[in-house]
Amino acid sequence: FGDVRGASGRGEDAADDEDEESATKPTAENSVVLRLLERAAYFLAFADLRVQVMALSTMNQSFQTLASQERVLLPAVHKHWDAITARLRAEAGSGAPSALLPPLLELLSALCVLCGDFLSFKFREDVWPCAWALLLRLERWDDSERAAASSRESLLFLEQAGGGVSHGCSTQGAAGEGLAFTRDNKAKAALLRMLTAFASSPASARYMTSVVPSVAGRVVPLLRGREHATVRETAGGLLQALLRLDGDSAWAALAPLVLERDRAEELWVAAVMDPRALHQTAHLVQDALQAQAPSSMLGAQAALRLLRRLRADSVLVAEARRLLEGEVVGAGGVHEYHRHLLAG
Repeated sequence: FGDVRGASGRGEDAADDEDEESATKPTAENSVVLRLLERAAYFLAFADLRVQVMALSTMNQSFQTLASQERVLLPAVHKHWDAITARLRAEAGSGAPSALLPPLLELLSALCVLCGDFLSFKFREDVWPCAWALLLRLERWDDSERAAASSRESLLFLEQAGGGVSHGCSTQGAAGEGLAFTRDNKAKAALLRMLTAFASSPASARYMTSVVPSVAGRVVPLLRGREHATVRETAGGLLQALLRLDGDSAWAALAPLVLERDRAEELWVAAVMDPRALHQTAHLVQDALQAQAPSSMLGAQAALRLLRRLRADSVLVAEARRLLEGEVVGAGGVHEYHRHLLAG
């Protein structure tokens, strides 16, 4: 019987080895996809923006295809990560968003969903510094005389690239607004969707929670009536995700828009000057991510001037109230204390 049990054990080990090999060895289809990824990553370094857009579209579709084999997908993402983040750093360091930024951010959004824990570790070192640099420049991505031309240029690039890159909405504004969905707006919406993907991912929650105060403060102004409807919608979606992560900090960025003026200004200045002080365990948290995004860059007077401008925007105030009255706020102390004030 010993020989029989030994042979049986060896058979089981061999079967396990075969299963392991089949899980790590790409299928015939995925082998072709891996070769496409190699070429796409190569063309991502080309100077021609149209070629770069096509390369990103190919990489996005390729990673989606590889998702059926996680043990093939993750090594592929790791292999091409440097090429992707090199383009992200270049965009974060440029003065204005190019046609490459929206599909690049959409690729990162897709990878966040596909890779889970694997990508969450890379958020801290590679994604967040660039995302914060882009958030700091959101105010300069406003539509101006150059916006219509940049929009036409962006659409031309995407059309010539084969129309494979979708940004989630048309080029027309919502009814009655007359706002074109320009390249600047595409970049805003793509950045907000990427941050929403990371904020909604359980694997990235521990990294995103520490930057909720800074992100919320930068995103709230995108609820203004002058913003494109798609930008306002994606900003609202991100704020909902932030409310789930850190109800206190996100609440403090929204509540001053609807509270009685004196209370609103006191809360707003506290949130802007030292957002971590709002959190019950702030004195125990000294996170490097938050240290990279100090919200105290605004003085108290500048913060109050900004608040007054925001409170004068009826569209923004209505959207803030809608978010605050929703049942998505995470557990916390500060927002519960102020919540009853909304009734007035």
